[in-house]
Amino acid sequence: MLLETTAYDLGERGKDNVYGAGRLDIQAALVKALDRASWGTLSGTVRDAVTDLLLPGSLVTVLSGDTLLAPIDTARANHLGRYNASVFGQSVEVRIEAFGYYPDTSIVWVAPGDTVTVHDRWLVPRPSASVYGVVHELAGMLADVKVDFRGAPLSAVFTDTAGVFFLAAVPAEVPLVLQAVRFGHQPVLDTLLLQPGEVDTLDLTMLRGVADDFELDQGWTRGQEDTAPVGRWERGDPVGTWHGGTFPVQPENDNSLVGTQCYLTMNCNPGAGKDLSDIDAGTTTLVSPVFDGTIYAAPRLTYYRWYSNNTGLSTND
Repeated sequence: MLLETTAYDLGERGKDNVYGAGRLDIQAALVKALDRASWGTLSGTVRDAVTDLLLPGSLVTVLSGDTLLAPIDTARANHLGRYNASVFGQSVEVRIEAFGYYPDTSIVWVAPGDTVTVHDRWLVPRPSASVYGVVHELAGMLADVKVDFRGAPLSAVFTDTAGVFFLAAVPAEVPLVLQAVRFGHQPVLDTLLLQPGEVDTLDLTMLRGVADDFELDQGWTRGQEDTAPVGRWERGDPVGTWHGGTFPVQPENDNSLVGTQCYLTMNCNPGAGKDLSDIDAGTTTLVSPVFDGTIYAAPRLTYYRWYSNNTGLSTND
């Protein structure tokens, strides 16, 4: 019963024939077992206040109800907009946030024991705005430039043959970083704070040159004929691995002075061994987007790499 009441609900509210009680949360079960009578469960659904549509991915933060407002638990709404949080039975502050919506804050009394305290919320959408712009280089307009907002769950658009792009239904009153990317040109970033109903107009100039620190997704791909079952190239924040506890096999940080992203051959969970974060039994290839190298009189390519193949379980691993 304890495992069921602390499980992360993956389906309709409560136990069902598809997901059962949900995904096990061992930590929540252990905490509740140690002081079962004092802990309770906070559960609810997050929806759009206008359309009543579910809002999966909403961030739920539970804070102590005292003046310290210390975080007690955090949860993400699942694909059905459902969340569960284990809370020490008391009055708590619940904050719910989702991109494009005003945050919702309320005080809730969470009943201790096996009782589930239901706390459904409806978030109010922020007003929207639009962005119209053109992208060009010194020689003329640029087509096929990818334009989107960094870290925002909004679809990207591409400039047409006249270099024009248009982004509609962009949340207003929220700082956003617009990014324009076209491999073979240097990326352009612009910070915007749109006002409700505004149509912001941008004129962006991109300089030629290949420069990529992988903080932006500029379209690199893996080879279609890669054979390695594990360890294929991926973009991410590297997790360090060690040999003998002291010799670095995969660095914890990428080479960039600013940022965290690089391409690496398999990322493991923190604390995992080096043999769980490498290439095995095949090849993997990283391919850049196509760019025009004929425009350079004397092109020179430089890059940083970290390579290790002498600390594994077998030769050249």
